[in-house]
Amino acid sequence: MNLSEIIKDAIVYPTNNVKALLIYIVLGFLVGFVAVLTGIGGFLTGSFNFAAGIVLGLIGIIVIIWLLLLMFGFSLDIVKLSINKNKDAPEIELSRQISNGLKYIIVSIVYLIIPIIITVILSMLNQTIGIIVGIILAVIFSFALSMAICRLAETDKLGYALDISGAFADLQQIGIDKVVITIIAAAIVGFVIVFVLTLILSVIVGIISADLIYSAVPLITPIFDAWLLFYTNRVMGLLYSEK
Repeated sequence: MNLSEIIKDAIVYPTNNVKALLIYIVLGFLVGFVAVLTGIGGFLTGSFNFAAGIVLGLIGIIVIIWLLLLMFGFSLDIVKLSINKNKDAPEIELSRQISNGLKYIIVSIVYLIIPIIITVILSMLNQTIGIIVGIILAVIFSFALSMAICRLAETDKLGYALDISGAFADLQQIGIDKVVITIIAAAIVGFVIVFVLTLILSVIVGIISADLIYSAVPLITPIFDAWLLFYTNRVMGLLYSEK
């Protein structure tokens, strides 16, 4: 698939899978609802009686972590289906998706911690060189991480995703220039679409009632965030399928 085909497919993918999109949006709202219900904000800032709220707060944190892991695993399934060029969307599979969500976090930490460690070491010797090399490594490893996430999505295997040399080999196989151009172009297109739609909806809501904007934005934002996640994961899966 060429660049335009990948982006066109990714744009329509969320709207062709409204049910899955709604599931993800609901999960996002549940995270916020649990945070409010259990007083996570107060628990973290210490704005309420710590002794009285610690149990409820801890329960809230556990539930939110569980939900976030489920969301990460769900998004990995979008990548996997896209790698196989399947137009369907994932269903909820609690145990597997939560497990994969944890793997997702581990992979992300490993690929991000390497440039950080190197940057810190080099900065101790020369701060300027450390910063320059750190920025370059951060960019390089971010692209490698995108390949690692695809490797995890494709196989569900943590070891396969943590094979850094394999991730870089995938980059070269697909074509570093194609990966960079596709990711940058897709990011720009996604940002423009969300920005334009947000602006249009804000104008419409503002015409109806200016006071509604303050209540509408918190409701609209998670919807666009979910669409953007489906879109970007679809792009990555289709791109990786070119390997």
